[in-house]
Amino acid sequence: MDGQHLILVADFNPWNRYHLRNYLENELHYRVEESSTGSETLALALQKKPDLILLDSGLPDIKGYELAKQIKANNQIRTARILLMVPFGEKDKRLEALESGVDEIIIKPIEKLELLFRVETFIRIKYFYDQLLMEREKVQKMKEDFLSMITHDLKTPLTSIIGNIQLLLLNQQNQRDKDSLKTIDLASRNLLFLVNNLLNVMRIDSGIMPLTAEDFLVPRLIEEIFSMLQPLAQKKKINLKFSCGKGVAVHADLEKIRQVLINLISNAIKFSPEGESVQLSIKEEENRVIVQVIDHGPGISEEDKKRLFQKFSQKKGEKGGTGLGLYIAQKMIELHGSEIKIDSEQGRGATFWFSLSKGEKK
Repeated sequence: MDGQHLILVADFNPWNRYHLRNYLENELHYRVEESSTGSETLALALQKKPDLILLDSGLPDIKGYELAKQIKANNQIRTARILLMVPFGEKDKRLEALESGVDEIIIKPIEKLELLFRVETFIRIKYFYDQLLMEREKVQKMKEDFLSMITHDLKTPLTSIIGNIQLLLLNQQNQRDKDSLKTIDLASRNLLFLVNNLLNVMRIDSGIMPLTAEDFLVPRLIEEIFSMLQPLAQKKKINLKFSCGKGVAVHADLEKIRQVLINLISNAIKFSPEGESVQLSIKEEENRVIVQVIDHGPGISEEDKKRLFQKFSQKKGEKGGTGLGLYIAQKMIELHGSEIKIDSEQGRGATFWFSLSKGEKK
């Protein structure tokens, strides 16, 4: 291992720090920083990002066990290895130390050869762990770039195809040809829906999902969504209904709420029996607007409810689909400071609902 690795020695006793620094610099040729209290150790760790922390269990102000928990809970420094220095009387506290996030303990007074062996071992572990993280980040970046390229290259022609199909439908008189065009239109919309979901998952997982809130009228948005989903509903003879006052407005990200409602309503259509209805209900309550999507499908079991919003999760026995729609919807609603809730019993349909801030009526 090269001498660029940094070790933070945290011990209240200056004599101990002197000897430890001497061993690490002269024998292993590592860089060394020192601290004498828990708060100083945490601040220095955040600033210097050490590879290994030699941490005394008896530091003043923050004890070593508690400090280890704080270090491992902090994403900026959680990969640092921690070697906890404990007095002979605490040698049986190895389990407590491990539960605190400590990698190993070393008994005081510390023997030079044991210290050098332990430190060198943990530096090697940290080095290879960092290399693994770097490779994983490279693979993740390649995957994201690939998905972005593919989804973008698919989205543009799909949008054009759907637009041209609509023009052909307006000018087509032959019913047989109309039915064929409607089938193509539905398949194209389903594919565009999948592409949009993949793009959204990529943005969510990459942490690049900004919120652009504005005031907009809910009825206008619902009309657009119902128009878009009508072919999907007609295929199953599902009647789309909504109840909403004309002037109801919300303060939210229009495109994200559009995607949420598309996902929830599409899901409701999918699980509704043929000939049933799916209802969208909008209610105003003081400074909030309650949005409900109601279906008359088979309902949702308690077991399915627990994992319904997980990525790639599907109901028991469900075939087809990606298991991304509800995951995306929940993440987008969370960005608005709310969450999607479910009221459902098996055999009695399901209601998905969430609330948004009221907007200025236009």
